[in-house]
Amino acid sequence: MPDLSRIIQTVLVEIISEKIIERLSVMKRKALVLLDMSDAGIGDAVQELNKLYRDSWSLDVAATREVFEAIPSTFPGQTLAIPRTAWTVLDAASPMTGMSSLLDDKTMLIVPNMSMALAAKVAHGIGDDAPSRLMSTALEIGKVVVAAKDACCPACRDRDDRPFVANDAYRSMMIANLEALDHYGVRLCRAPQLSKVVAGAVTPFASGPRAFIPEQKAELVTPPAPALITADSKRVFGWRDAKLASGSTVNIAEGVVVTPLALEELRARNICVVRH
Repeated sequence: MPDLSRIIQTVLVEIISEKIIERLSVMKRKALVLLDMSDAGIGDAVQELNKLYRDSWSLDVAATREVFEAIPSTFPGQTLAIPRTAWTVLDAASPMTGMSSLLDDKTMLIVPNMSMALAAKVAHGIGDDAPSRLMSTALEIGKVVVAAKDACCPACRDRDDRPFVANDAYRSMMIANLEALDHYGVRLCRAPQLSKVVAGAVTPFASGPRAFIPEQKAELVTPPAPALITADSKRVFGWRDAKLASGSTVNIAEGVVVTPLALEELRARNICVVRH
């Protein structure tokens, strides 16, 4: 006759294991949403957040009082499904420790409408207001950070309905800020890609510029052209290299890393990347 205590022990282990797995699964789908002042791509961002909420993501919202008061005009015709009971007003004087507590039980921080000001501050290590302190804290304690770049990327702004005629120096500044965030491990994407990127971003990057921008490479592949860039001559093909590129294609050998911002620049100028 089987040992009853061993059977009970086995059953208990299985139950506890299932509970642990269930708990970990729930934790992976908990995020804090940081609402910023930008309205670029906000309609798509709200739709993507609602899609995550309907897909059983546990989402809390954090924003300054200024943003809360501006929401009716900032989100015209758009309604967030996240209940107001899950919303937190950020105090301008909140210390870093307070920011950390907002993220304690969260897997990631989602910034669906990152403004140029927020991108610039975090890129340069400036935390002089609540949003920049919260985003910086998330990076410092190893949380996954996903941010929509619609207001911060020249290529995105060029496709916007509103006029954007900034000169090359200003565009270079915008790109430099995004490259810094990319190196910090921030997943940069456009607002319509937000739910897809969040669903695929479960663990933080260890290091390096590897922001997850889906489907760009597939869109850029074309037949081969001359002037092959090899790993012997260049290990990383960055935004500055993309700015110097000419013609309709850039041929790049295996082993050469193409940064997401370089891909964005090439795409904006209708230059295709061909891998060899």
